[in-house]
Amino acid sequence: VMTFAASGTGAMEGSITNLLSPGDAVISYSAGKWGERYRDIARAYGMNVKSYELPYGTAVELANLEAALKENPNAKAVLVTLCETSTAVTHPVQKLAALTQKSGALLFVDAISGLACDPLKMDEWGVDVVVCGSQKGFMLPPGLAFVAVNERAQAAIAASKTPKYYFNFAETIKALK
Repeated sequence: VMTFAASGTGAMEGSITNLLSPGDAVISYSAGKWGERYRDIARAYGMNVKSYELPYGTAVELANLEAALKENPNAKAVLVTLCETSTAVTHPVQKLAALTQKSGALLFVDAISGLACDPLKMDEWGVDVVVCGSQKGFMLPPGLAFVAVNERAQAAIAASKTPKYYFNFAETIKALK
């Protein structure tokens, strides 16, 4: 788990720039503003984003991700939000992780509003990347961003060709050791 002086958006951006490269295929689910933000960050850095935009308040269905992974077999990542703040919809992250673990895609979860409020068992479920901020579920003052990466995600860090400086996960992990 890495900590940065930043908002949760900084954690989202850092996860994109450190684990993906321009042109990488990314599957994005949005059912609210925060899912849209994750998608837009990936687009800003040149990822090839296949966006699945669900009506606000609608959760991702397992069959939808199954089909998306079949349609996009080269997808490097799946972006999803644990809980959309505005609608309080939670996505079935445990079930989504079971699918991504069978594929080559990493599961990125924006847990900024849901961590410490909704169940999220990163290791047990096989979630690859979790981003969070201090101000929502943790109910701490704003200004800290957290990023957790599992071993699969750490392996992707070395392959990323996206420029980075402040949010440099390889250097941060090295310093933590």
